[in-house]
Amino acid sequence: MNLKSQKGSITLFVLVSCLFFLASVACVNLYMQSKQVAVDREYRQIKANYEKDINNMDSIYAELASKNNLSINFGTSEINKIDKKISVNVYTNLEYLDINTLKYGWYYSSNSTNNPSASTITNWTYVETQYGENEFIANCNYTEDTGFYYLCTMIDNKAFWMQKPIMINSEVKNGLVLHLDGINNLDLGDENHDTTTTIWKDLSGKGNDVTIQNASSLTWEGNCLKTNKEETLLTPWEFNSSYTISVVFSPLEYYDYNTIWDNNLTNNDNECWIYANGQLKARSKAGTYINSNRVLVDINEMTQISVTVDATNNSCSIYKNGSIINTITGDNIVLNNGNLTFNGSINTKGYNRYYSVRVYNRALSEAEIQRNYIIDNTRFNIEE
Repeated sequence: MNLKSQKGSITLFVLVSCLFFLASVACVNLYMQSKQVAVDREYRQIKANYEKDINNMDSIYAELASKNNLSINFGTSEINKIDKKISVNVYTNLEYLDINTLKYGWYYSSNSTNNPSASTITNWTYVETQYGENEFIANCNYTEDTGFYYLCTMIDNKAFWMQKPIMINSEVKNGLVLHLDGINNLDLGDENHDTTTTIWKDLSGKGNDVTIQNASSLTWEGNCLKTNKEETLLTPWEFNSSYTISVVFSPLEYYDYNTIWDNNLTNNDNECWIYANGQLKARSKAGTYINSNRVLVDINEMTQISVTVDATNNSCSIYKNGSIINTITGDNIVLNNGNLTFNGSINTKGYNRYYSVRVYNRALSEAEIQRNYIIDNTRFNIEE
């Protein structure tokens, strides 16, 4: 072979090699691009699933709150195992999270409103979770009730957490002195609802059972007590400190005054009632009213109304279905003694259905009012 032919062969070999290299690079690029397309597609699907789930979060949390008796206890070895995982202290803010991948998690409260860590955790419990259609079920062994609540889960050995506080399957217990439930009216379980009792049992554990006076025309329905402008529900509790009263009820008529509660004193009243125009008002002293400034409840509309009186900052607030409606602050807010009565007292009595009543010896926070509303809404279907 002459020199010219050899040069030609070398040139051809180099050209073929270059073409093969370029083709290989192109194939690799195509493969990487296709893989990236698949990753992007998976990302978009996960993100879409998450956005769908976010839209359902309120119902998810309500479903979580409705789960009772789902406590789960683990032995020391599991607790140690979880403690080791938590000590990894890897907390990541995610733009998306595919809830279908959630398998295990911790449910705990933290004094920190930002990234919680092992040093700020005050109460946490290992939970098993499973995801179904429009529901998020957590088996929680929960005790008591301070701080923000998070769900923390392990995915691929990394800890992810949801920052939005999660309502749990328990009412606020701190300061609870009276709890009446229209279904479990004898404190013997829902299945033992009594349609004839004139004693409404207190579920708070404080023994403040309610005696129903003039009970001849009362009617116990399946989930409530229906009154008829005659009955008075007497309790032994007095207004002598900060307090919260929360009632789930539905008015049956507008008139002056359809009374929800009263402390049965002349002039210096702590009371709440509905006027003939449907406007709801409350007051902590004669002449000092906090009102809705509009028609707040409709006839036969189930509603949770909560009123807080805070002696520390001299304020009074009214809430409807967990949302604050109005607040007043001033020297005219006065605490005074006098037995609390529901459905009115001497001069005026109410015509209402009562589903739930709670009384606290302190002013609950807005978050606590919202938490109890989720519990009540789940139990009584307030927002049907």
